[in-house]
Amino acid sequence: MNLIFIADYFTDQVLGGAEVCNEIVIEELQKRDHRIYKILAERVTLEFLNKTKNLLYIISNFAKLKKECVNYIVENGVKYLLYMHDHAYTPSRNPGLFKDYVVPKDKIINEGLFEKAKVVFGQTKFHCEIMQKNLPKCTNIVNLGGSLWRDEVFDYLSLLSDREKESVAAIMASKIGHKNTLGAVKYCEKSDIEYKLIKPGPQKRFLRDLSKCSTLVFLPLTPETCSRIVLEAKMLGLKVITNNKVGAVSELWFPKHKGKELIKFLREVKRREIINQFEKVLI
Repeated sequence: MNLIFIADYFTDQVLGGAEVCNEIVIEELQKRDHRIYKILAERVTLEFLNKTKNLLYIISNFAKLKKECVNYIVENGVKYLLYMHDHAYTPSRNPGLFKDYVVPKDKIINEGLFEKAKVVFGQTKFHCEIMQKNLPKCTNIVNLGGSLWRDEVFDYLSLLSDREKESVAAIMASKIGHKNTLGAVKYCEKSDIEYKLIKPGPQKRFLRDLSKCSTLVFLPLTPETCSRIVLEAKMLGLKVITNNKVGAVSELWFPKHKGKELIKFLREVKRREIINQFEKVLI
């Protein structure tokens, strides 16, 4: 099948978790004989949509998709699915700003795009439940139940998981306020837990620094659709201290696996399940 994949960024622009997940989906679908054309959301035009409207679209993060293009997709019977990494039904992308994660109706956007999609894929049960609260007319929200990593990253995580660990907690040194570095520091100090700040940077260096610790303390202030750092810490064999704002924690498999067992589960079971979910929609 010929497909169009629309996203704000791809991995040649940004190496974020969303972009990596998108690229893995593309690569895995290509292995199953699907032909996929990638286009940046900001480059999508009405002319492009009119020429390709008979194809199926996979739309991921789409903040840069022009309003007129969103309207065209909704109003012209275009077949598409949404692969969500955030909460694109509100301008802030952050339902955590509101009580019980319920966004006021006057701050809901893109309702039509969500409601008319063949399916809206969410990252975790937690992510999907928040979307459902805010988009009650959506009967098409489906939980993928996890995230995706490349084989070479799984291999590196597996190698690091055997390392001897120090009796120290890792805290991600993030400048992003809602990641709550300060809150994690206060928690460790109050609980008399020795800690070290892990600076963000190249992935291998970050994972290597994380693997030296015995515990991760991560206490986000706003909902995390999944939280790759939490899963990476568990794959490395760390104990995780977190809160109920982490999407991964909502999955039934989360407490069952750790270390190499979790690596095997995410690589061999969960990735196949996620790609199978996509393929069901494509048939």
